Amino acid sequence: MSFDWCEKSANNGSIIGKFYLGYCYEFGIGIMNNEKKSVYWYKEASKRNGCEFAQFNLGKCYQLGTGVRKDTRKAFELYKKSAKQDNNKSQLQIGNCYFEGIGTEINKTKGIEIIKELAEKGESCSSQNYLGELYELGRSINKDLKQASYWYCKATENECTIAEYNLGKCYENGNGVEKDERKAFEYYKKSADQEYLYAQFQLGCCYSKGIGTIIDKTKAFESYKNAAGQGYLYAHFQLGNCYLNGIGTEVNKMKAFESYEKAANQGYKVAQYILGIYYQNRKSAEKDVVKALEYYKKSADQGYSYAQFQLGNCYLSGIGTGVDKTKAFELYKRASDKGHKVAQNNLRLSYENGKGTKTNLEKAVYIKAAETKNKISQYNLGECYELGNGVNRDETKEAFEYYKKYYKKSTENEFKEVDLKYGCHCLISKRSEINREKEFELYIDAHNSNFGNIINDLEFLKVSEMHDGST
Repeated sequence: MSFDWCEKSANNGSIIGKFYLGYCYEFGIGIMNNEKKSVYWYKEASKRNGCEFAQFNLGKCYQLGTGVRKDTRKAFELYKKSAKQDNNKSQLQIGNCYFEGIGTEINKTKGIEIIKELAEKGESCSSQNYLGELYELGRSINKDLKQASYWYCKATENECTIAEYNLGKCYENGNGVEKDERKAFEYYKKSADQEYLYAQFQLGCCYSKGIGTIIDKTKAFESYKNAAGQGYLYAHFQLGNCYLNGIGTEVNKMKAFESYEKAANQGYKVAQYILGIYYQNRKSAEKDVVKALEYYKKSADQGYSYAQFQLGNCYLSGIGTGVDKTKAFELYKRASDKGHKVAQNNLRLSYENGKGTKTNLEKAVYIKAAETKNKISQYNLGECYELGNGVNRDETKEAFEYYKKYYKKSTENEFKEVDLKYGCHCLISKRSEINREKEFELYIDAHNSNFGNIINDLEFLKVSEMHDGST
């Protein structure tokens, strides 16, 4: 049906012609889209007991503010007019309006009744999918994953694109059905073939990870590209990863940057952090620490711990901004609270040295960092117990325990200092869990590696006398 035919038909007074002309203007079919003209022709087609489809579309325009000032009450009234002519879409929309309180007082019970009635009639696959989502999420109805999968399945019988995607999720995760990754893949593909962007993205994940199909990086790339083409921010991000690392395509750092930038501009915190790293570490001509700081801020404001940590570093060292140790401390604390290991260590240094906060040796005993199995933190905590910084001094118990944790994570040639302290504490306290002869060898090795000044010769002799070669 051409634009010219619609225009001619509308000008001749055809209600259907007016509706289709409005549709052409709304979606740019055969002519540049023009939302105001679209609304005009929908209004013309909706007059008196006009076209039910035009009334529904005009209702959507008023609900969303498309080509007309937003007015949800008018939208609700138009849906009711259309619904009286047995338009399933309008009937479902009325149920949604009651459920969400759009243009009318909220009445979830009435909304669910309308949605259920439509779903059970089987005349609207969208209502069946909607009901499935209510059961899956437990929205004003008892959560029931079996019922959710049942209604998704009913909706897919009528080729509901969104339901195919939702049922795919059920099979992938075993929600309400027996887990079946192959079936999940099949439903994702059906939905993706109808260009549903979330399914396109999920299909990319399946090809990337081998979920229900063999790994195919090229197909994964193509699927991400399809979803990104519809503006999906996570697809932009994954596309950036593909271009950066040559996954399913050739390496193209410029396209990687463009993809990350699109995801970042849509508010994705990880992409914002990556752009911050990019601008901070480029060659001198392309380096822009002010932009880096801006991206770190955007990401940090969304609670991304890596960005909070990096932003803290910027304030501590004056990168892209003036030095502000108080802000640096606050950011390290926020990142530390989220489990960022290096931030936890930096927070300890802030408390210990009074950077951005008052010196507080008790808080410097960062047990939380040690509990995260960060070996640098474990070493420092052991030292706190040994020297009595912020805690009761206890060389033979707590210090030993944290040095031991550190030692078990250290590489063969890493930090001989801790080998020395660990061997010493093992032998003095007699708490070694392995051969004490081995501990003494570690101690001797460290002592002979220019770390003899860590503990004095008297202590060395004391330990030597204790060593009798026994296990």
